[in-house]
Amino acid sequence: MCRCWQSKAIQCLKVLVKMATMLLLFTFAVKAQQPEPLSRTTYLAMDLSVGGGVVENSYLTPLRYGGTKYGLRLVVESPLTERHPLFLRLASDLSYLSSVNPSKSALLEQRRYLFQGEVHYIFSLPYGFKLSLGGGLRGLIGGNALPSNVNNTTSFDAKLDLLGSVQLAYMLPLQLFPATFRLYANYGVIGLAHQVGYNQSYFEVDSQDGGLARTLHFTHLGNASQSALLFSIDMPIANCCTLRIGYCLDWDRLYLERRASSVFTQGAFVGFSFDTLWFAGRAAVQSKQHRPVLFSN
Repeated sequence: MCRCWQSKAIQCLKVLVKMATMLLLFTFAVKAQQPEPLSRTTYLAMDLSVGGGVVENSYLTPLRYGGTKYGLRLVVESPLTERHPLFLRLASDLSYLSSVNPSKSALLEQRRYLFQGEVHYIFSLPYGFKLSLGGGLRGLIGGNALPSNVNNTTSFDAKLDLLGSVQLAYMLPLQLFPATFRLYANYGVIGLAHQVGYNQSYFEVDSQDGGLARTLHFTHLGNASQSALLFSIDMPIANCCTLRIGYCLDWDRLYLERRASSVFTQGAFVGFSFDTLWFAGRAAVQSKQHRPVLFSN
């Protein structure tokens, strides 16, 4: 009787071992058939812009100047985490504006460097649209030169803003032409800005009034307004490259210490954008292992 129970126990144990082995093999087979999750890639765009601009600077002249603007822009969108739909958006813009007065008798030159850092959260909308909302910091530094003004020939620009931003994106569901459309906008809320007084010169500020640090002022929606609008299209050209074209508009106005300064520019731009592989075109957009950060969730 004891041997009979022992033999039955051994048979049951063998059956359990076989079932566990089959279950383990089945689990490995299912995992092998499942595709690996797509990794999110960094989006990089570089472009050159040409357009027009209108400048107002009451420190240098009471007149409004208009002319041509040239710009070089770099945009980076990089995922922050693998689990959450968050990404970091970095942008820098180096610009030069050459403008003249209404009678074309004087030249005003402006050079500016702008840098933005923002964090965005991605929302999936119907029909494949992607909406990202975020905010961050915007820094600006530059200068204006008006050689015809004997008393004040130059002025200095410096700002630091807290801004909110939004971006709407859509990728065409076409194998041959998976173009991506992006509409981006931001608006400055509060910050700090440099501005000399109504009856001051830079020499007086530096030598008598405690230096440039005393010229920093708090900005808000009542004395400053800054906004930008950018529309772009990323068009893969076969497996060669991804061409980026678009339109940009920027408005920056400041009224402090009884002085007004504003810059309004607009123009078209053309350049290249990159995902996963440099100059890969459709091969990068349609990759089986990687997806652009905006379209990975």
